[in-house]
Amino acid sequence: MMVLNDAAKGVLAAMEALPLKDVALRDRLPEHAFSLAGVVGMCRLYASPRTQETRKQDGVRKEAQAIRDAAARLHRLLEGAHADTLAALDRAAISDPQTGPKQIAPLVTSSHVRMLANLAHVALLDAPKAAAKPGKPDDRVAEAAAAQIAATYELLTGKKPARVYDRIEGCEAGPFHAFLRTVFIATGIDADADYTVRKFVEAAKG
Repeated sequence: MMVLNDAAKGVLAAMEALPLKDVALRDRLPEHAFSLAGVVGMCRLYASPRTQETRKQDGVRKEAQAIRDAAARLHRLLEGAHADTLAALDRAAISDPQTGPKQIAPLVTSSHVRMLANLAHVALLDAPKAAAKPGKPDDRVAEAAAAQIAATYELLTGKKPARVYDRIEGCEAGPFHAFLRTVFIATGIDADADYTVRKFVEAAKG
């Protein structure tokens, strides 16, 4: 059973409130929550001005891209691997004196590999360009996180993020807004969810 920290538990609660495109996804929500909470946390790090100034961009980008691509390939392999293949890996690990009584499958799960691929993608953010953008650091963090939150929203619901404006209450509403706002709160992003949703949806329209 996957152990979730407080941030991931908050993200999981947000996911459980979504209109899922397939009820079968419910069993995998903890994995998705673990992955999204980690990626959003990395957005806070990589979108901060201090990190942008200190990263050695060329080397980081090349290595991060290589890790992302390799992790993505490994994720696809693990997702499609036959049960007998994983069992054979387990037997090999148990018989290896260097690894001892450990099993491959629990150590290298597809969710962890997917998280690694996503983290590497976040690491590819262009530091100098991000540093030159106007706005508060929290706005830049929100922009980076919103892209990851939107991708997860579409994966789980099968719908593209959209704005819903409640004319009676005079405020932003709708499932994407509620999801993003709850994820922001759970992961400690201090940014205006209304503004972030408007900006993201408008930018996505081109």
